[in-house]
Amino acid sequence: MTDLPKFGERLQNITVPVGRDAVLICVVDNLQTYKIISK
Repeated sequence: MTDLPKFGERLQNITVPVGRDAVLICVVDNLQTYKIISK
């Protein structure tokens, strides 16, 4: 059995003013042939 993808690091809470963009870094372990889609 292969390992499924999982988050590699815990995400930290951030505060962003209303109307501003926030950038979150996401680390995924065991991605294999799966894809990450960002919007």
